[in-house]
Amino acid sequence: MYLDLFSVKEKKDLIIGASSTFGEYLLPKILIKFREAYPNIKTSFRIGKSPAILSGLANRDIDIGIVGNPLSTSVEYEELLEDPLVMIVPKKYNYNDSPLKLKGVLELPFIIREEESGVTWCWKHYLLKHKLSWNKVKIRAIVHCNACAKAAVKEGWGACVLSKIAISESSQHYNILDFEGRLKRYFYIAYLEEKVKDPRINLFRKFLKINFSHNSLPSQISS
Repeated sequence: MYLDLFSVKEKKDLIIGASSTFGEYLLPKILIKFREAYPNIKTSFRIGKSPAILSGLANRDIDIGIVGNPLSTSVEYEELLEDPLVMIVPKKYNYNDSPLKLKGVLELPFIIREEESGVTWCWKHYLLKHKLSWNKVKIRAIVHCNACAKAAVKEGWGACVLSKIAISESSQHYNILDFEGRLKRYFYIAYLEEKVKDPRINLFRKFLKINFSHNSLPSQISS
């Protein structure tokens, strides 16, 4: 499964950037595998919103990134992984329609991720696709991380759309519901074209593609 061993020793860290969901739930596990396969390559990582990761790439502060919202046109992108989105609803609302019926859903109060979030961007465009206005969403709170969103839903503040990757655990506090016709986004490998000439960057890029070769989450990473 692994690429040929990389024998060059490099003192400088390979700096990897990842947007919040990928960085929190997937990157640590994939980095453990990468370090086991290539112990000579020193790595460090930064987690932030997609715009911050893309800015880091443009400023040469980050060598390679994984983002969920390909906003910048100054970097190269490669599709890496499909990321289904789901809605979590407090159980006390007694709402468990799946697949979701959108008109009924919009009667619920919502916790949403921040404006720059790839999840929020996809949720907005899903509503537009179904000829529903974002202004009809009853926003009760805006949060900046998945953990805060799940905590707010558990407390019964409202429903929330999140990455299925972020809902790895079952909960007695909320129902996990799928969207009609599926709502999904993708994670992308992002890099500057000039940077891919660096053998360490190219190696990590290929390593990611091998581990997510079927556009889904490998069991050894998800477990």
